This record gives sequence, C-alpha cells and structure tokens, in this order.
Amino acid sequence: MSSWIVDAARRQAGKQLAVSAIVLGVLVTLLGANWGYVREYFRGAHPVSAQELIGAAPSTRGWIRVQADKLHATGLQVITVRKKRGIERSRSVSTEFFVAEVGNRLLLVRGVPGQTALLEGTLAPPDPEAMSRLLDKPESRATLSSRFLPQMMDTHDYAGSATIWLPVGGLLALAALVWGGLGLARWRQPTSHPAVKPFVANQSLPAASASIERDIANAKTVKVGATTLTRRFVITQSLTKLDIQPATQLLWAFKQVTQKKMYYVIPAGKTYAAVLNFESGTVTLGGKEAVVDKALAFLTEHAPWAMYGHSPEIAAVYKDKRQREQLKAHVRSGIEKARAAAAAAATTTAATPAGADARLA
Repeated sequence: MSSWIVDAARRQAGKQLAVSAIVLGVLVTLLGANWGYVREYFRGAHPVSAQELIGAAPSTRGWIRVQADKLHATGLQVITVRKKRGIERSRSVSTEFFVAEVGNRLLLVRGVPGQTALLEGTLAPPDPEAMSRLLDKPESRATLSSRFLPQMMDTHDYAGSATIWLPVGGLLALAALVWGGLGLARWRQPTSHPAVKPFVANQSLPAASASIERDIANAKTVKVGATTLTRRFVITQSLTKLDIQPATQLLWAFKQVTQKKMYYVIPAGKTYAAVLNFESGTVTLGGKEAVVDKALAFLTEHAPWAMYGHSPEIAAVYKDKRQREQLKAHVRSGIEKARAAAAAAATTTAATPAGADARLA
C-alpha cells in the first residue's frame, strides 16, 4: 500500500537507518585506529625491567610499569592557573618533573605531586625545556647528559580516557543499533511508524494522504524550518523525525517571544516561535518574526476553531489532562459550526443558478 504518508514514513525510516549505519561505521573506524590503546587498556600496564628499558626493547612500547632504584625531585613544576572572566580564581601544581635512577642510567620523569619510584605510564620524547633547565650548567651537561636515556617516562593517567570514552562509545553504539533496528523495522513496515499508526487506527490513511497531496500540489502551504503547514495538516519532516498533526486537532496556538540576555542583565535580542498545542503533542516553530506571524495567520484562516493567543488560564486548562477535554469539546464545537457554515454556503451557491433559470423560464 503506497500513499503520501506511507512514503514519507519509509523515507524517514531510511534516513534513520542510514544515520545509524554511519554512526556505527565511525565508531568501528575509531576503534580500529585506536586498537593498540584499547588492547593495552584491557591488558593493563605490563612490567618492564631496567635492562629492557635501557636497551629500548620492544616490550617498552605501550603502557608499562618500571621500578626505579631512586627518584629525585627536580623542583621543576607546571602550574595550572584557572581564571574566570580574566580574574585568577585558583592555581595548582598539575605536573612535576623528576629524575629516576634506573641501573646506571637516568630517566626524566613527567609525573604528578607525590610521585613514587614505581613508575607507570608510557615513554615519550624528553621535554626539551625541562632537559634544558636540568642541564643549564656546563658541569651538569658534561657529567649528566650522557647518562640520560633518550626517552622520558610520562606517568599520565593512561587509562583515564578509555574509562570515559569506552562506555560512552559503547552506549552510543548500542543506541545506534537500537535506533537503526527501529528504522529498519519501520522501513520494512511503514504502517508501524508512530506518525502513521493514528491514521491506520481510524482508517483515514488514504483520505489523509490524498488531502496532503492536493494541498501540496496546489501550493497551499507555509514552510517554517522542517515543518510544513497545509490547509489540513501540520507536517514535520527531518532527519530524525516525522510528525503529522491534523489541523482539526489543533487546540491552542500562540506566539512566543523570548528576550535573550547577556550575563542575565544585558538585552541581546529576541527569538520568536509559534507554539502549536494539539490534542496529543506540541509543535514549536521557531524563526523570524515575520515567518512566525505568517504561520499563525495561515492557521487562523484554515483552523479558526482553535484558541489563539497566550493566557495563563488556557495554559492551565491545557496542562491538566482532565480539563483539556473541555478545550477539545470547544474545538469540536467550532469545527462543527465551520462545517455547517461551509455546507450552507455550498447549498446556497448550488441553488442560485437553478433559481435564476426558473425566473428566466
């Protein structure tokens, strides 16, 4: 069964499936690119002897653990200064440099306050500024430079990134799988899409689709972002969403004006939106003021039975589901009156030519 609504549901489901596949593809690519790190994370730091470290053995790659013979503080520190709006709020020692004795060699260590002789981290090129300060005296350069290993031990939190990003990536992959599975199911069976189900339930799917096609063909629409207003429906189509609301279910609409402020005080312009409250669900149309006004004028013309304008009383009635029935009854009454007026006008129009012919006869 093909119709405008069914085809729209299938298109949205296909986009949903494609986005999920792209997300999964990116996650798999990132996992492959960082597989060495991930493997080290799950394996943990592996012990390396002083001889392996001095000899630059292959085992020194990755996350390692080395027991230094002695650890000497150098007094070199990296201070982190925290500012807010240009004013210093606090400062702390984020990094300290040490020199570790490993066998008969020296190893520069980029560590943290309280660093112990059990070094755990990764090897990296020596910090040039730290080495320059350590060997700033000629006698130090002559006696110590040859003893330093050509690498530095960085005792950063090797597993910290994975502890955060692996769960995030796992949850994202799970969400993509679930969302993609829903997209696949809806693509195969568009009538299972939440936007289609109400029309299937009340057996109005063919008629509703035909009405939308006629309105779009006659260009009797107003476009606001991803939402299209037709004479009979409010349709939102985006990468992640399809929502179709019949105009006969519009209960209350109003213009929302929000004053933006910098630092909670200085006015910084306004934003505009049309808030459309239906029997089930709310659609917010944001845009320039002229566009919002045009959308509300269009709705006022084609859905005159709804309530327009904001008031605390209407808001209270709409929020209370039991009182909302009163609003629904008011709208249904307005729809019946509009239909009766349209029928009477049609009858009058059809009767006028016949009366004229009788007089002429």
